Amino acid sequence: MSPTHRSFVSLCAATALFAACSSDTAITPEPSNVGRALKISTRPDSLFYGRATTLSIQDSADMTGVPVTRTWSSSDTSVLVVDSAGNVLAVGVGAATISVKRTGASDTVRINAVLMRADGGVPMASGGHWSGGLRICAVAVNRGVYCRRAASAADTAPLFVRALGAAGMQFTDVKTSEDAECALSTAGAIYCWGRNDHYLMATRATLAMDSGPVAVKTALRFSSFTHGGHAQTCGISIADSLTYCWGHNDSYQLGHDTNGLDDSIPKPVVGVGKTLSVSTHNATSCTIALANSAYCSGAYGVRHHTVLVGPSETKSMLPVQTPERFRTLSHGDLFLCALAMDNAAVCWGSNTLGSLGNGSERDEYLYEPRRIVGSLSFAKVEAFYRTHACGLTVGGDLYCWGAFPPAAISTRLGAKAYAPVHVAKGVKFTDVFGSGRLCGITTDGRALCW
Repeated sequence: MSPTHRSFVSLCAATALFAACSSDTAITPEPSNVGRALKISTRPDSLFYGRATTLSIQDSADMTGVPVTRTWSSSDTSVLVVDSAGNVLAVGVGAATISVKRTGASDTVRINAVLMRADGGVPMASGGHWSGGLRICAVAVNRGVYCRRAASAADTAPLFVRALGAAGMQFTDVKTSEDAECALSTAGAIYCWGRNDHYLMATRATLAMDSGPVAVKTALRFSSFTHGGHAQTCGISIADSLTYCWGHNDSYQLGHDTNGLDDSIPKPVVGVGKTLSVSTHNATSCTIALANSAYCSGAYGVRHHTVLVGPSETKSMLPVQTPERFRTLSHGDLFLCALAMDNAAVCWGSNTLGSLGNGSERDEYLYEPRRIVGSLSFAKVEAFYRTHACGLTVGGDLYCWGAFPPAAISTRLGAKAYAPVHVAKGVKFTDVFGSGRLCGITTDGRALCW
């Protein structure tokens, strides 16, 4: 069996969308059927990326009572694939012709594979890192914050709409968590809306935040920030380039000792000094110091992201044990991915769902950062929840690994990809964000989701 045939048979067995697939059968001459009509009766103009549809046919040969063998094919299997039952899956972006043939008759249909546009006509500039909940947010070119809330993974309706109460406000970045969304204003102040769980507003007072953005109670101004996980927030101060953290600290993810209690006062992390970037998720926070070395604190920061162990070591930032130096880093739930100085993607932590992208199929923890498979040069690397990560190349191509959405694509690969896969091939992106659903911002500001 050829590799191509083997991969397609695997496709058919891996997903219910393609349950009707069967192995190839040799075509036998059917002289009595020659010239009889064969027509594809369902003729969709387009199909969303990652979605499947079944093409029905009308064949006069079926009226003869003689068994009929038909074959299906796609003119471009990087865009559309089809099985022996006429089930079509959009695996790329573009157009392809689907053909059905039997002895003496054939028919074709041209189908466009497209990504769902969700920006509502407002050009987008950058997406927000997601760490929980159903809301995904982005910053538009007009510096407004826009969010969309999908009811489920199959929901294609919601567009990005301006955040409630934020009309006229100007932001440079936005982050979301299960309880709140926070955004960084052009003046360096952090605003949040949602709930004040674990003192994310840097105050113990009860605040009505659901009506719109409320300024975090601090005089500090920040050049960048992160928010998420267990409602912890960190930002790099403009005044001294130190990372300040506050909020939930049950695992010492704030990088300073509060005896496991939440902290409403922004305080510098211990053990790092001046920093270039900061990231947080779950019970972990990590920073990149001026020398481009990474430091982490918290339960997973120590247990899974460094070779150091021991409860007392979680109370301050500890160096990640690696010779690698990094530009940025991004948290998943139980793993991290970072952008190395030479633009390679480096990941470490849990490989349960293939989220480390290093080619290994083992369910294991890697305590030392390891480069992903291939020699791709990335401009951005993002880790998402506990299932997958994606990298955006310097040329604008999107690659993902792990159990990434949409499910139909990763299922076709065997439910998870242990090496980077070119996602939404044919489209150039400037950013990628989301989690349970992914969205990308194209070079012309469109927000496309799948």
